[in-house]
Amino acid sequence: MCISNEETLPNEERMESDIDTLTAQSEETQKEAKDHIRKYKVQRELKNSIQSIARDDVVRKVPFKQRTHCLTIDMGQNLGLPNMEAEQVGDTYYFTPLTVFVFGVNDDSRPDGTSDQMNTYIWTEGDGKRGANNIASCLLKDYRARGFLSDGKNEGSLNIIADNCGGQNKNEDVIRFHMWLVEAGWFCEINIIFLVKGHTKNACDRMFNLLKHEYHNLNVESFSQLKTCLNKSLFVNVEEVGRHEFFDFSSTLNKYYRSLKSGETNRTHIFTIKESVYSTWLLKKDDADAPERIDKLLPTRRKKKRLV
Repeated sequence: MCISNEETLPNEERMESDIDTLTAQSEETQKEAKDHIRKYKVQRELKNSIQSIARDDVVRKVPFKQRTHCLTIDMGQNLGLPNMEAEQVGDTYYFTPLTVFVFGVNDDSRPDGTSDQMNTYIWTEGDGKRGANNIASCLLKDYRARGFLSDGKNEGSLNIIADNCGGQNKNEDVIRFHMWLVEAGWFCEINIIFLVKGHTKNACDRMFNLLKHEYHNLNVESFSQLKTCLNKSLFVNVEEVGRHEFFDFSSTLNKYYRSLKSGETNRTHIFTIKESVYSTWLLKKDDADAPERIDKLLPTRRKKKRLV
């Protein structure tokens, strides 16, 4: 049976249309990939630049309250109690261990860049969860220990490097917690810098490996043994966080601040909080090269007031 050109023409047109569609999709995918790589690079360059300034301030012996400070924060992989990794797999394989949460705050300001010091905070699932309130509470404990919240205002900037994990580090309560620190008069400027998804390897990851070096070769049966085991590295300082040290920041901050603008948090990788004469500003950027946007978190009744 003979098929005319007129009968085959619609199929040819559909094929050409499909090719055009695939070509357009391919070009769009390439464009997105190039933009992703650009964002990853500029964010890394920004992080490296801030770390360099912070380390230079230490070398030049700039007074502590006037320095540029740079910290990396991250949640580590959950640990379990008891831990029986020194034993051959047996009945303990079927037990449900008690979950222990791990949160690290690494000081990136060490001049040589290799002798970083990470404060590590651990707690059991019975004492707290793994959410924004727990992160903010650990940060409060850490900032007090570092001396940020004593002896007057920090005239330099505080820079926080974090991965892009929503619900923990990248959470409006963690951001509003830092806004409260600026409004309360402890800092002039705080920058929270999130690395681009897929490129979030940071200083805490290396320190977590040192933290668990002994853990993977020992039987650990109690929380006190776990703390001793994790505290063996010279570059890690492990602190227990008690139930009484976790605060409901979310409910408290809701009294003083609005929520972040809907639909913008995921694409934002830089949050800058600055004080001014009349108010405290939250400036947002998609990446280091992007334009700034203002998010007004202060309710109308507080725009010209300060939280004391």
